[in-house]
Amino acid sequence: MNFRQLEAFRAVRDTGSTTLAADRIGVTQSTASRLILQLEEDIGYQLFDRQGAGLTLTPEGLDFSEIAERILAEIERINLMSRNIRQLSTRTVRIAAMPAIGTCMTPEPLRRFLDENPNVHLKVDLKPRSEVQSLVINGKCDLGLVTLPLSDDGLHIEPLCQEETVCVLPPGHHLEEKDVVSFGDLASERLISIATHTILRYRLEEALSSAGVRLGSICETDSTLLVANLVAANAGVAIIHKVVADMLKDRLVIRPLATPIQLSYGIIRRRGSPPRVLTERLVDCLKSAFTE
Repeated sequence: MNFRQLEAFRAVRDTGSTTLAADRIGVTQSTASRLILQLEEDIGYQLFDRQGAGLTLTPEGLDFSEIAERILAEIERINLMSRNIRQLSTRTVRIAAMPAIGTCMTPEPLRRFLDENPNVHLKVDLKPRSEVQSLVINGKCDLGLVTLPLSDDGLHIEPLCQEETVCVLPPGHHLEEKDVVSFGDLASERLISIATHTILRYRLEEALSSAGVRLGSICETDSTLLVANLVAANAGVAIIHKVVADMLKDRLVIRPLATPIQLSYGIIRRRGSPPRVLTERLVDCLKSAFTE
């Protein structure tokens, strides 16, 4: 039993004629007749009474008609769902971004992209850099936003922008009096820091070591926003992305560093992936936002 047989059965049932049924489903009369005969052979009983001018359902055919309708309705539902999935997949853009980048740096370019492409389904996942890299390489995201440098033969890597880090202090902290903070000023301070697997943490530890600074203690977290909020709550001091500090500037004291740590950001895409118009539009929005 197959879909074409069921389709022919329904058409013959509704029209009472293999000729009219053939016109309805777009086949020849002989093909329609053959489909019905094959169906009857497959199920083992006669579906139509062939006496008289037209074809009418046998008692078994009446029972079978209910089953056939349920099967055909389910097939049509599956076809509709498949079309919807196909249409949605061509209108979906998936991004993976490191939390600080995705939360603080992308809202404006993403708003612009959505305004210019109102029917797009945009998905943004915030993940650590290693997971962003994996999602892009495995084709689960169209592009990723990460800190650079990054080396991977499976990725096309495109620089996006650079940013300096700043020192953030709780209001009333004794370093608030300084216009510029040096790493030496942080000696014996409690540092609120991003986790050890990040480029920022690596460069911060390198800078502190070069300055011969020993910290009082360290509190670390995976969230740059939590770092900033802990500083605002007077839990310690921190070196963070300037864009994150600016989001909480009403609750923080922000000071430039005497020796700033430069962070580079980039767009990564899977090498060899066919270009998509929507992805290219999003890349253009990101580039425009960071070059204006």
